Amino acid sequence: MKKAILVVSFGTSFDETREKTIGAIEKEIAKEFPDYIVKRAFTSGVIMNNLAKRGIIIPNVVTALEELSAQGVTDVFVQPTHIIPGEEYDKLVSMAESCKDKFSSFKIGKPLMWNENDYKNVSDFLIKEYGDTEKAVVLMGHGTEHRANDVYLKLSDILEGHNIFVGTVENKPDIYDVLNKTENFKDIVLVPFMVVAGDHAVNDMAGDDDDSWKSQFVASGNFDSVDCQIAGLGEIPAIQDIYVAHTAAAIK
Repeated sequence: MKKAILVVSFGTSFDETREKTIGAIEKEIAKEFPDYIVKRAFTSGVIMNNLAKRGIIIPNVVTALEELSAQGVTDVFVQPTHIIPGEEYDKLVSMAESCKDKFSSFKIGKPLMWNENDYKNVSDFLIKEYGDTEKAVVLMGHGTEHRANDVYLKLSDILEGHNIFVGTVENKPDIYDVLNKTENFKDIVLVPFMVVAGDHAVNDMAGDDDDSWKSQFVASGNFDSVDCQIAGLGEIPAIQDIYVAHTAAAIK
């Protein structure tokens, strides 16, 4: 029996943050399951194409599973590093299940925020890390038209009493919701609520363009200071541990 864990991420073309985040999660999974081959796959075609132009070849889910099958792997566990069970997770599941007949055993793990226990674990960490200070911490998530966007709304409800506010780039709550809720604070800290601190964090959140979140918070005139933290969730051991636990749950 030859066993493998395929760790699937949306991906990023930012080399340094890729290894600090996705790479760190993969290393923790490999450390926890030393008898398994641990392999990487991405779901973003745009990112895979950009990397390929630079000679960095990352397979998609189907190609990675075909490669594992060719290596004689019989048991596969697919673990996503996605935050919510949204469009990218659905795409991952569809692609992976198209290959399940190649293996004797085939299971797919859950994203970071799957159930009430996950909401509690993630919010407990965020409150411990950022909560209940005089500063307002604003978490910038991606957001989606998918029904899984409700995850951001649930997390927002849990965290607001601790001076932590959740906004998204592409849905609700949006930046205007967050600006309204934080107008009585003097100091703001913007933090990406994303596995990787890539383009959204560097440009949409902390960039110098007028439409970046940082620029819009400054332009509101409500705040004495607007600071940014550029670090992805994948860098944080407590978040890595949740992905490891989800992998363990799929294997068991």
